[in-house]
Amino acid sequence: MYTTLGAVIAFVKMEDDDLPEAFASYTTHTPRRRLGITASKRVCLLPKLTEVGDKVALLRGGRVPMILRPREEGTMQFIGEAYVHGVMDGEAFIESECVDFRIT
Repeated sequence: MYTTLGAVIAFVKMEDDDLPEAFASYTTHTPRRRLGITASKRVCLLPKLTEVGDKVALLRGGRVPMILRPREEGTMQFIGEAYVHGVMDGEAFIESECVDFRIT
């Protein structure tokens, strides 16, 4: 079971000259990650394989948000762990909004 924090809606392009130096330096230290924004307007650090539309989910019993890609009805593909600012201790998990799913 999981509760969703929304879908990934955009990625931050690191080539943008207007980005603060701190963001630009992140690419050196996290080459397999990319910055993104969720539908709920949360900034997140995502696996490189994440695509727009993937779900940012909190799994029951878990403490770290996960990226899940919707597949056939009721199934999800596990993409990886994510850092989502403000929800790293499971505080956004809402039991009443949980949905059952299968990982394929």
